[in-house]
Amino acid sequence: MKADVDVGDIALTIRRIRGFYGKFPQVVRIEQGLKGLVDFRCVEEEPAGMAIIGETGTGKSTVLAKFASRYPRIEHQEFTEIPVLLVPVPAKCTIKLLCSRILRIMGSPFAGRGNEEDLTYQLLTLLKKCKTRLIIFDEVNHLADRGGQKSHYMVGDWIKSLSSESRVPIALAGTHAAKVLWMTNEQLGDRFHEAIQLRPLSHSEEDLKELKTVLKAFSNLIKCIEIPDFKDDAHAAAMAMASGGRLRNIRALFVRAVEIGSREGDSHKPGEVFAQAFRECVFAESPDERNPFTRKFNGKALTGTGEPYAPRRQ
Repeated sequence: MKADVDVGDIALTIRRIRGFYGKFPQVVRIEQGLKGLVDFRCVEEEPAGMAIIGETGTGKSTVLAKFASRYPRIEHQEFTEIPVLLVPVPAKCTIKLLCSRILRIMGSPFAGRGNEEDLTYQLLTLLKKCKTRLIIFDEVNHLADRGGQKSHYMVGDWIKSLSSESRVPIALAGTHAAKVLWMTNEQLGDRFHEAIQLRPLSHSEEDLKELKTVLKAFSNLIKCIEIPDFKDDAHAAAMAMASGGRLRNIRALFVRAVEIGSREGDSHKPGEVFAQAFRECVFAESPDERNPFTRKFNGKALTGTGEPYAPRRQ
């Protein structure tokens, strides 16, 4: 550790890394799309729609929360204005449960009363009263976890009807599993067939520039320990392999590297702190040949059985 750095500097650096929100190209595309929906004024035409597909850990929920925070509730004397309504969809969700969840988020004291039809009517009334301009459903893939084609069609039909009757645009965000909702409902599919992809970044030629932008942004936050130069292709590739290209893992690796470097002081080596960070927060007890930050790494993707990025069942 540098001689003039104290514990407070380490703590501040870690807070900055954890709270950092970068305007990376993928993020900008999503924000521009969402802003277009907020600014849209539906008169006679059908409300617009938007789909956002992102793997777990790519930062999708963070982007949505940051965007929604720019449109806070406004307490008027006679009503509460809710310009953007962000709704995290719970696991194993039904239409009735979802409707009740939305009403609770909006602050309705009657969120748990009535059947699906009653709750939907209450919701349509509140959306109008609260002057809502955009509804964002996050983790909408949870609506696809239950039942088969018939239930998926009914969920899709409810979403379509909610948007049509309220005249409020809807954004659907989730993993690839969410696609079944608009694949089984043609009318919903007409609005959401084009999805913005928030995908992991690899060290391919196509992704390398954006990946380095991300790594540079995080590196610039660190002044208290020595770290590898992630402008170098080899170091950037190591981070891509170690993190699976997921923003959540990149953030976690930087945080743990700072923690390890602060413990070891001047004895730490830049590359070794990330190798140890990988062992501690991504792949416990990984052998050197499966650790991208070691010289013995064999260069193969960490997608084998028992490895962190092995394909998961959908």
